[in-house]
Amino acid sequence: MKGIPCILKNKLKDFTIIVLDIRDYNETSTYSEDDTLYIPFAYLKRFYVEIPQGKIHVIAEDKLELNLGVRFLLAIYRIKNKFGGNR
Repeated sequence: MKGIPCILKNKLKDFTIIVLDIRDYNETSTYSEDDTLYIPFAYLKRFYVEIPQGKIHVIAEDKLELNLGVRFLLAIYRIKNKFGGNR
């Protein structure tokens, strides 16, 4: 997605960034880590309220899943800011 940099997770310098893994559960079970929030893309619409506010680093299986996930998160963020609501 244009304007969104692609950074490897182990290269993150800011430790306050929330790491959100949107891959399917069967993909994440082999790479599970304690500091990662797991919400598969199929469940984002239902559980996006569980994502804490702040900067987010998204992990996806492929570019398509990443683009769809980032677009959804950006849309939710814009709607919340437009109407002044809290997540």
